Amino acid sequence: MPMPSYFVCEWHHDLPDEPVLFYEEQGDDRMELRRVEEFRDSPVWDSAAASHPES
Repeated sequence: MPMPSYFVCEWHHDLPDEPVLFYEEQGDDRMELRRVEEFRDSPVWDSAAASHPES
């Protein structure tokens, strides 16, 4: 079974409405499977949970 790969990016900026950290889970083809965005003054936002509200 293939192991998932992960990518973390820290973005340095002064934009209050943009995330400062991105966490991505990537498939074997390096396409994004899931992204979590962390904002400076807000809770963490999980794209997988937002696109699948029943989870």
